[in-house]
Amino acid sequence: MQRARRRDGSDLRRELLAVTRDQLEAMGDPAAVTISSIVSAARCTPPSLYHYWPTRDALFAEASRSGWEDFVASQQDAIAGLEDPLERLRARGRAYRDFARERPALFRVLFIEPRRGHSPDAELAGLVGDVAEAMARGVLRQGNTHTVALTIWAAVHGVAALATAHPDTPRHVVDELADTAVDALLIGLH
Repeated sequence: MQRARRRDGSDLRRELLAVTRDQLEAMGDPAAVTISSIVSAARCTPPSLYHYWPTRDALFAEASRSGWEDFVASQQDAIAGLEDPLERLRARGRAYRDFARERPALFRVLFIEPRRGHSPDAELAGLVGDVAEAMARGVLRQGNTHTVALTIWAAVHGVAALATAHPDTPRHVVDELADTAVDALLIGLH
C-alpha cells in the first residue's frame, strides 16, 4: 500500500514517533530497534530523523514518554469515580497488572528496561496521594507515604514482572497473586 504524501514536517515527526513506539512495543527490547528499521518503516532517510532528534536516545526517550502517557491514562481510567482510597489503591494495582498483561513489550520498555528521560514520578504522585488520603482517614496507619506507596508498587510490579516473564501463567493465577499481595499489604499497613 502506498502511503499518502506528507504535507509538512510535523506529519513526518509524528510518523517517526509512532513507528519508533510501535517498534519498541513490538520488540520489547530497545537494543533490537534500529534507526535503519525506523526510517525504512517511515519511508524517509536518517538525516530526516536526525533533523528532529539529535540522537537515538533522544528519539527513544520521547517515544517512551508517549507510552508512559498511555500507562498514566490506564491508571486514571481505573480510579475514575472511586471515592475510597483503598479501592483506588486496589484498582491501580489491577490496572498495572492488566497493562503488563495486555502490553507486555511496552511494559518491559517502561518498567523493566526504562530509557533515560522516563520517570514514574508523575504517576507515583497519584499513588502517594491515595496512600496519604488513606492514612488521613485512618484506614492505613501513619507512616512515610512515599515509602508505603513504593512498597505497594513494588509488590504489584513484582507480580506483573513475573507474569510478563512467564506469559503461560494462567490469568486467574496472576490475578489472585496480585490481589492477594495488595490485600496483604493493605491489611498489614492498617
